Parts: sequence; structure tokens; C-alpha cells
Amino acid sequence: MGNDSSIRVAVFCLFLMRLIAKNHAIIVDVKTKGAKADGKTDDGPAIVAAWTAACAAEPPSSLVLPPGTYLASSMVMKGPCKGPIEIKATGAILKAPPELEKFKTDSWINIESVDKLTLTGGTFDGQGQATWASNRCHDSEKTCTIPVNLRLSHLTNSMFKDFTSANSKNFHIALWGCDNSKFHNITIDAPANSINTDGFHIARLTGLNITNSRIRTGDDCISFGDGSKNVGIEKLTCGPGHGISIGSLGKYPNEQPVQGVWIKNCTITGTVNGVRIKTWPGADSHPGTASDLHFEDIIMDNVANPILIDQEYCPNNACKYQKTAPSKVKLSNVSFKKIKGTSTTKCAVKLACSSGAPCDNVEVADINLVFKGAGGGAATFECSNVKPEVGGQNVPPACAACAAEPPSSLVLPPGTYLASSMVMKGPCKGPIEIKATGAIVKAPPELEKFKTDSWINIESVDKLTLTGGTFDGQGQATWASNRCHDSEKTCTIPVNLRLSHLKNSMFKDFTSANSKNFHIALWGCDNSKFHNITIDAPANSINTDGFHIARLTGLNITNSRIRTGDDCISFGDGSKNVGIEKLTCGPGHGISIGSLGKYPNEQPVQGIWIKNCTIIGSINGVRIKTWPGADSHPGTASDLHFEDIIMDKVGNPILIDQEYCPNNACKKTAPSKVKLSNVSFKKIKGTSTTKYAVKLVCSSVAPCNNVEVADINLVFKGGAATFECSNVKPKVGGQNVPPVCPGAPKQLTTL
Repeated sequence: MGNDSSIRVAVFCLFLMRLIAKNHAIIVDVKTKGAKADGKTDDGPAIVAAWTAACAAEPPSSLVLPPGTYLASSMVMKGPCKGPIEIKATGAILKAPPELEKFKTDSWINIESVDKLTLTGGTFDGQGQATWASNRCHDSEKTCTIPVNLRLSHLTNSMFKDFTSANSKNFHIALWGCDNSKFHNITIDAPANSINTDGFHIARLTGLNITNSRIRTGDDCISFGDGSKNVGIEKLTCGPGHGISIGSLGKYPNEQPVQGVWIKNCTITGTVNGVRIKTWPGADSHPGTASDLHFEDIIMDNVANPILIDQEYCPNNACKYQKTAPSKVKLSNVSFKKIKGTSTTKCAVKLACSSGAPCDNVEVADINLVFKGAGGGAATFECSNVKPEVGGQNVPPACAACAAEPPSSLVLPPGTYLASSMVMKGPCKGPIEIKATGAIVKAPPELEKFKTDSWINIESVDKLTLTGGTFDGQGQATWASNRCHDSEKTCTIPVNLRLSHLKNSMFKDFTSANSKNFHIALWGCDNSKFHNITIDAPANSINTDGFHIARLTGLNITNSRIRTGDDCISFGDGSKNVGIEKLTCGPGHGISIGSLGKYPNEQPVQGIWIKNCTIIGSINGVRIKTWPGADSHPGTASDLHFEDIIMDKVGNPILIDQEYCPNNACKKTAPSKVKLSNVSFKKIKGTSTTKYAVKLVCSSVAPCNNVEVADINLVFKGGAATFECSNVKPKVGGQNVPPVCPGAPKQLTTL
């Protein structure tokens, strides 16, 4: 009996000891693993070692970072752990290395596959300032990895509270597959000029709450990717930044549904957008769904685009301007309620849904948004492909911009009209169409009858449609006398059709013939389309560019034919997001970007796609030209792409000319200051009438960056064609005839 009693006592004591151990967390101090917290030593390995020990300990366990400053390289903390684990960092400041080269992966702190993790306190400083300042990996040919501050993957039932993420090089907090987690009293802090620094990026998770938090950053405060489900955001202050965005969706195949998002009781201040849902259009976009999306009790303080559904989202021409096909993402059960404040853009509410998958069950109630931008006036509420359910009092009135006035039409019946200079100004009360099918409109042939630089001038109209008609500038006498082009006399030469500050407009099935000057000049015409346009003038017509494009964002020209005496299409400064497809060009001078750098304060050219075109008998093919000389000016042109182009007896089929100086108009004492980057020439084939089939003549002070050449096949009928390069090292793909840059560059001779 005595021995039995001793055994029972021993067993009880062992049980009691284990019970006591289980109720007292195992604490691992990072300093016991060698962390110095001196701000100089790399404490990353010590922190990971402490994590490994805490994760393997009997539960519960804690990893403790005492107050101090820790310099830490990339850290990976993996589970599963034996039980609940807490990271206690109150008073600790962790700093990432500022040098981007020290990161080999896309994360600074990576925590994976843990159940019941708690993170409390601390400041996590990504020290991203140098990365943003150099804009590295965003606008250069160098490929590198930009780390997220905190990457959380496959965590469950976890809690994050009372910590700060600052100055991340990329996203601050990226969540993937983290189910049933909570974030409370989080501060995210980066300046408005920090690039791609989303506060939270959320994807492929179910169950997330973010409460009582503050986000200041250079991109979305919160962005939702596919598979985001049952997410609640409450008492969030957002700004500066790009607001709160669901999407973009539809860019990739097999995206998971977004379902159940509640954003409520938040304040958004000074952001580029407020609350936004965005999806990709285009033939290469993909189907998907997003439903049960709710925005309520939100204050907007000087916010651009406070409420926005954008199902034509296509930044930087990333969808290659295939907007001929609508978005395939279906939005349903969406509500915007009790949203008030001030908008810095006139269009305070815009619900632009897909024509292929119109929005279902959208509810709008008690909106009060006032326009505070330049020029004043009432805010607008625009709708397309949606019929919202409207409740309460709404300022501006729901869908007033669409429904206030019915569309109107100006009709020119078939016949021949002689017409002097005409100015047609907006704004109009609603969409307006000019119907001219069968009509022939002729300008006076006498130059003296024009006092301005336009024959037909249309200005400041939203949603204009022009259909049909022939507009004949009767410029033959002007070209024959070469007046105002090569004489001392100063006079005004009118453009056939000058379009200024038009928006969301469509031009189709018409002809511009024999203009005295440019045929169609576009300035500030955003989001417009031209389809089945014919431009016709002989090869000896002077300065008769088919299209001249400048200072606009968003333009498509498709299925058109241009015969003229100068550039088929010329791009001036500020041309952005332009797509040209299925164009036949020639005779003429080809398609030209530039010339650039001639004038001070030129705006960047960015995002030009020329594809599936044919160029016949022109002096040049596709050309980029900039001015050299001491009195030239700096500028940039980037994301310029030429693909699937047939050259038929073309001089200089592919030409970058950064020594452009026609008629000795400049002195080549200094190289061009215009920087060209992200340029591609792909699948271009045919015949050249000059030996110089390809010339890439870049600037010696601003060499071309990230120029790609692939699958070129250009033949010179008089012998072997040449491919010349200077101040550029192109990336080469596919089979190329002539061989790319085989020898030293030669002197440029421009036609």
C-alpha cells in the first residue's frame, strides 16, 4: 500500500506539473537567440531562430521582441506550430534593409501555415523610400523583386493588433488564404508618392475583419483580389491613396468569386478614388462574379470619383485596348448607402457596368456628394448598363446625367453642301449624334475665306456620335501653290476636322478628303473611338496628316484606310493609351510618334499599341522621332508597341530617329533629351525600298531602355537589308531578317 501511495503521488505530481506548464506560456526572447537590437546588426536570423523555438514548444508559446530597434533581413516563419503562438513586439521597431538588392524573394516578413497566431504591437518599417524615388522595376528594363512588408499565407483563427507598417517597398500587408482572422487598431503609413504600396491586399480567403485602423499610402488603402469572401471593414480612415477597391477582376482565367464584402462607418480623405469596383474588358478578359458588396455610412472628404463602378478598367493600356468586347464579370447585389461629403471631380457617382453582363440589384440610398472642384457647378451621377433601385434623398439625383435629357440628333440628308467655317460647341444637355450618311460637305477652295485654323470645329461635348458623310476640304489649290508652307507669306491653313475636349465619343463610317492641312486633329479628346474611317488625299498634298493626336487619354482607331501626303497618324505630346488596329496606310509618311522635344514642358507619351496594320508605299513605316540640339527639351515616351504589321515597298520600315532635324531646322550640337523606354517591334514583315530596313538611332545622353525586337522579316529588293543600332541594346526574340544590330552603327540618313 505504501508503494502504491507513492506511485499515485508521483503520477499526480507529474500531471500537476504538466497542467501548470500548459497554463504558463513558453516565452522565447529574441535576445536569447543573439538579437542585438542595435539597429546595425542583422537580427533577422535571431528572430527566425526564436520563432522556430517558440513554434516547437509546448503550447501556448510567445516570441518576444523587447523594445529596441532591430535591423532585419528577410524572414520566413513557418508553421504549423504545436499550439497557439503570440508575437509580442510592443515598443520594438523592425527595419528592413533599404537596398533592394538584398531581397531575393517577394517578401520581407513571411508567416505561413499557422493556426491561432497573435501579433501585438511593433513598428515594421520597410524603408522603401529609395525604391520609390528611383521608380525601380516599375519603369526600367531591369527585372527585380520588390518585397511586401508582411506576407501572411494560410493562417487561420488569428489576431493582429496595435501595430504599424511603414514605408513598405511594395504592398504593406498581403493576405492569401487567411481564414477567420482579425486586424484591430492597425496603422499603415507611407507618403502619397509611394508606388504600389497598397495597405492591405486581400485574396482567396474567407472571414476577415479590419477595425479601428488608419491607412495613409500611395495606392489602394485596401484592394480585394479574387476569392475574397465574408470580409468586414469598419471604422477605417483612408487617405492619401487610391481609396478602397474591389478588383480589378477578370484579368486572369479561373478567378474565384468575390462574395460578401461590407465596408461601413469609414472616412476617406483626399484620395484618387473613394469606393470602387473595377473589372477588365476586352476579348482576352475572363468571366467571373462579385456579389453582396455593401458600402454604408462613409464620409468622403475631397475625394475624386467617390463612388465608382468601372467595368472598362484598363490602366496603361494593359488590356491592349481590346475594348471592343465588354467585361465578362457579373456584378450583383451591390449597395451604396449613406455616403456623403465632397468630390473633387464633377462626376461624383459613376456606375459604368458591362454591356455584356449588366449589373443586377444595385441599390443607392441617401447619397449626398457635393462637387468642390475648379469651375464649380453641380455634381453628376452617371449610369450605364444598370438600373439602380433608388431610396431616400440623393444629391446628385441618381442617374441624372443619363436620364435628364433624351439623346438628340443633327441630320444632314443626302446631298452636296458648300459650307464655310463652322464651330459647334458644347456642352450639350445630353448625348448628341450627327447623322450625315449620303451627305457630301465641301469647304470653300479659296484659302482667303478662312480666318481660323479649322474648317469644322467641334468642342466640349460628352457622348458625341458622328456617322457617315464625306467632308471634302478642296485643298488642291493650296497644295499646288505651296502657300504658307514654303514662302514668306503668313496665312492660316485650316484643318478639315478639329475635335477638342470631347469625351466618350464615337466616329464611324465617314470620309475626310483633300484637306488643306491635317485631316483630323484631336486635342484633349478622352475615351473616344474611330471606326471604318477613310482619309483620302494624294501623295503630293502638303502637311495633310490623317490623324494628329495630342494631350488625350484613351483613343481607338480601327478598320480604317488612310491615303495622304504626310503621316497617316502622328502623335504629339501627352498622347496616352491609344490603340490602332486594322489600319491600312499609304501613300504617306507612315505612322509617327513625335516629333518630341521641340517645345518646353511637353507631356509624356505613354501607352501606344499599333497592331495588325498594313503600310503600303510610304516614305516611312513605323517611326519614333525626337529633336536633338542645345535648344531641344527633355521628355519621355514609354510603352510603345508595334506588332503584326505588313510593310509593302516602304522606305525605312522601322525607325527610331533621335536625330530628327528636317530642313536644317535645328543644330545637332547636342543629343536629344527625350527618354524612350519599353518599346517593342514584333512580327513585322514585308519589303523595304531602302537598304536601311531597321534603324534604332537613340540618344547618347538618354539611351533607349527596354527595346524588344522579335520576328522581323524585311527584305530589300536591291540586295541585303541592314539593321542598324546606336545607343541601344535591344532584347532579341524569334527569327530576324536582317540580323539584329550585326555591326557598328552608321550615320543616319532620314527621308
